Amino acid sequence: MILLAAIAWSIVLLLAAFRSAIRTGVMSPVGFTLLYTAAVHLTYLLNSQLGKATDVWYCGYALNDQYWSVFGLTLVVSSVVIIPDMLLGRSKPLERNPPRLLKKRQFDLALLAISSLLVLLYAYHLAECNFGSIWSYNDYNFSRTNEFYQLTSLPGKVLHKIRKPLGLIVAAALALCVQRKMVVQSLLFCLTLLYLTFIAGVEHSKYVTAYFVTFGGTCAVLSNRRRVRDNVFPVFFVLIGLALYCMNVLIRYERSYGINAYIAFWQNGSSNLTNQVPQLIHLLFGGGRVFSESLVANPNFSEQYRVLSFSPAVSFIDGFDNSWTPDADTTVRYWVVNGGAIWVPLSAFGQVAVFGPIYSVVLWLILTAGIFILQRQWVNARSVFERVATMPMMVLIPMLYFYPLRNSIRLFYLLVLICSIYQCAASRRQLRLQR
Repeated sequence: MILLAAIAWSIVLLLAAFRSAIRTGVMSPVGFTLLYTAAVHLTYLLNSQLGKATDVWYCGYALNDQYWSVFGLTLVVSSVVIIPDMLLGRSKPLERNPPRLLKKRQFDLALLAISSLLVLLYAYHLAECNFGSIWSYNDYNFSRTNEFYQLTSLPGKVLHKIRKPLGLIVAAALALCVQRKMVVQSLLFCLTLLYLTFIAGVEHSKYVTAYFVTFGGTCAVLSNRRRVRDNVFPVFFVLIGLALYCMNVLIRYERSYGINAYIAFWQNGSSNLTNQVPQLIHLLFGGGRVFSESLVANPNFSEQYRVLSFSPAVSFIDGFDNSWTPDADTTVRYWVVNGGAIWVPLSAFGQVAVFGPIYSVVLWLILTAGIFILQRQWVNARSVFERVATMPMMVLIPMLYFYPLRNSIRLFYLLVLICSIYQCAASRRQLRLQR
């Protein structure tokens, strides 16, 4: 009975995703979120059915009462995006010559100023960092701290804190400059992105893949060409990103990190890649597993921790570090590999489920309102650039499935704020043109 319900719900999710893809495009916040949610549900279903019979899925388990928690999660996430989809309707066709908020020269100068500032800021970050430990280390979590790079100044810590989401913006900006043939701006943005990619690579972070995919995907959208041969360049970077993702996952299995780990990977070969495909799929779409295990773990969080998890401020402003809960109480076992368990933090969805019903409703309202704003920009977009601005949503929703609430929601706030400001500015300009 449970299996039939699971299969039926998978079909419903896929049909809803395809319906939205036809009406608003598969890359829209709604279309992509529904497709990803369907993949999360199907991965959980495959895990439960294949895990007991074979060792191919490392964290196999039976399809039992835990399934209904995953069913409820995918139902709630679907409602978060389906409501804006129903209220806003179909996407409007793009205009060939849409009105601009800034004149071409002003826009070029603004990009030049921003790219130059970023190069100077991260040159300062480079000068302050100590890279003595990047060759080889054994503590995966320690590489994400300021102490790993021996950062002491406040500007250096802030730049290090924002490096990951900033890299997504820089990747999209670089694609824009390349398409507009801005040589100087492209070079400056490229320098910043290379440095941020290097840092992410040392940490074996998924953001390495996110940067390549964002750059390639933005190039494809901006080119606005449907022929395959015109999209070879963007697809090439997307494939590089996926290859780097697979490489980093296999390296993390060995529990030896740093630049030497990359060298060892190439020396030993990558013959095990095809055997690890199920695990790679699970790492991409295993959010259902993290959520169900979060409910079983049932950790105890302080009230301050719960409230500040929704805060958009950094820790030194709101004092979140003072409410920190030990890792042993905020992680769940994801799978067993090489004789030891891989532990991951509670996801945003898992945390609010543990926090209580009020916090779950608050997150639902925040996501629904935010996705409504993003989907409205996508539906009413008059230019390709306006749609590109919503594409980071492709990263944000998966983050909510895998990463803690505070890590994920701040990037969501930033994206919604940027799109809201842009929509207000566009509306004012439209009113001025009508007078």
